[in-house]
Amino acid sequence: MRVSLFPDLTIENWKSMDRYADRLRAWLPVVADQCEIRWAQVEPSRWLDRYLGVPYIRRVLNDRFYSRYIVYARAARAFQGDVNHVLDHSYGHLLRVLDPERTVVTVHDLYPFHLMDERARTPRQLGRARLLRWVMKHALRARWLIANSAWTRWELMHRTGYPASRISVIHMGVDDAFFRPIDEATVRQYRRSLAVPSSATLILHVGTCDRRKNIPSLLKTIERLIKRMNVDAYLLQIGGRFAPDQERFIDRLGLNARIRQRSRVSMRELICAYQAADVLLLPSTYEGFGMPALEAMAAGTPVVVANIGAFREIVGDAGLLVPPTDPVHQVEVVASLLEDAHLKARLIERGRARAARFSWMETARKTLAVYRRLYSGGV
Repeated sequence: MRVSLFPDLTIENWKSMDRYADRLRAWLPVVADQCEIRWAQVEPSRWLDRYLGVPYIRRVLNDRFYSRYIVYARAARAFQGDVNHVLDHSYGHLLRVLDPERTVVTVHDLYPFHLMDERARTPRQLGRARLLRWVMKHALRARWLIANSAWTRWELMHRTGYPASRISVIHMGVDDAFFRPIDEATVRQYRRSLAVPSSATLILHVGTCDRRKNIPSLLKTIERLIKRMNVDAYLLQIGGRFAPDQERFIDRLGLNARIRQRSRVSMRELICAYQAADVLLLPSTYEGFGMPALEAMAAGTPVVVANIGAFREIVGDAGLLVPPTDPVHQVEVVASLLEDAHLKARLIERGRARAARFSWMETARKTLAVYRRLYSGGV
């Protein structure tokens, strides 16, 4: 059986999607006997941004757009295997050229449908909604879907009508490196590099700064911790870039001196950040899985996350759940965690035990079972 894997283009720089693709690429050959695992290595275009001088055209027809929808589609047609796996639903348009009966798509979340539900007002919003519908329409033509959480499977069934019998729930794993403790001297040095006092409380947020990450609620919680609970708190945001309106909100709350942001970090620094932090706070309004929560638990960092479907499933009783849009409650929960050493220790122990259940080898084994079922014609 020849299996062709279709990852995101490197030009996207979507860290969680890249990690999922890389780990499957590494583990499938370990668990797959008598299978040929092939990787679609497509080089993105590099000339449109250079030669298109008209600003609006350059914004629409840029290298990312051209590479994703034209270059990749051309390459995919010739790279089909006995089984094809599109590793991210954002590339569902590849089913224009791939045989749907031999193709499985991993759906990481249904946030595109939430965006489509919003009323488009500008030409750009209208264009985005149409493009999302087009991509998802093709993704749903696949013979089989992998959902990375039971929550995503439920959404697929209720939002799209896709047959439940052809959706497999396969959780992502967590790297062993997150479980390994870093020496205290390195952690202290990392906090010093952030100009965070050793006695201060470091709140960590990992992810983008998209609207669904609920950054305003996060900032209000930090502000209340400092000004109403007298907590010497700092926020470290990793993986995003604050939007202009978020920057203005930070300024209005007077938090400029209390916030550190690292948009791109190595895995080594990410692990160090988890272990340097006192708590991970994720007040997202929507998540399809919640990889940062899983990584934090593995690293021994207590987690406080929004009480939403995917987080409830991944974190379980190993973290504290809060209403995503209630900063007052979030402050109370974070403050209680900081004050209760026994609670903190209990959450760390539970978190490590829960994270240990999520193995990339198991992810690869279950994914291979889907390939074999598709190859044999099973439904």
